[in-house]
Amino acid sequence: MLFTLEQNSEDDRSLIYTSTEGPHPRIDLCEYSCLSWRAMHSESSGYRNMAQRVTYRRRLSYNTKSNKAKIVKTPGGRLVFQYLKKRGSVPRCKDTGVKLHGITPARPRELTRLKKNQRTVSRTYGGCLSPNAVKERIIRSFLLEEQKIVSKVLKSRRGADN
Repeated sequence: MLFTLEQNSEDDRSLIYTSTEGPHPRIDLCEYSCLSWRAMHSESSGYRNMAQRVTYRRRLSYNTKSNKAKIVKTPGGRLVFQYLKKRGSVPRCKDTGVKLHGITPARPRELTRLKKNQRTVSRTYGGCLSPNAVKERIIRSFLLEEQKIVSKVLKSRRGADN
């Protein structure tokens, strides 16, 4: 394949290679005439799509649970790591294991700084037990009291019969 070299009339720095054998696309090598066209436009060369390196900003250089970060683009166009805090877990019911509603998930240190209405629910055992667990406890205690009363009545009847 033969190419002829022409000077581009628009820009004195760019060169145009034109094929002399058949209909081949014109190859424009603006300012990069030292590089071959294939090297400039191949995906594997990395010339075009070179990813910017991102490094940790602190001393810990391992991808641990306490060292999670996300990549953020700054207004200047740089890519930097932005460190993430651990996410708080939603408290669970001690009896049933269900997630408790109405309580802000937070880390232990943050929980101490939250308002009381964000830490609890206005109910007996609010923030510790689920409503169904509280209901079961109330019913169980009521039935136990009823059972005690019934046993007392039966004892008094037996005592009256003797």
